[in-house]
This record gives sequence, structure tokens and C-alpha cells, in this order.
Amino acid sequence: WLPASGHEISDAPEFERYGPEFDPRSGNGGLEIWIPVKG
Repeated sequence: WLPASGHEISDAPEFERYGPEFDPRSGNGGLEIWIPVKG
């Protein structure tokens, strides 16, 4: 989706945010992946 969006990735770290319902043993639950884009 990113190439078609018209946005460009910024030179900054991306990160993952795991919600309280995430179970690291099974890999199930809430997860967000944040990708920085140029403004």
C-alpha cells in the first residue's frame, strides 16, 4: 500500500507496539507497526 499512497518513508526508525492483549507465546493479539513517512 505504501508505494501507491504517494508517501515516502522517512529516514527514522520504525517500531512495533504490542497491545495488552498480545500473547508473545502464540503471536496472537493486538500489534501495530508504525512506519515514519516524510511530511
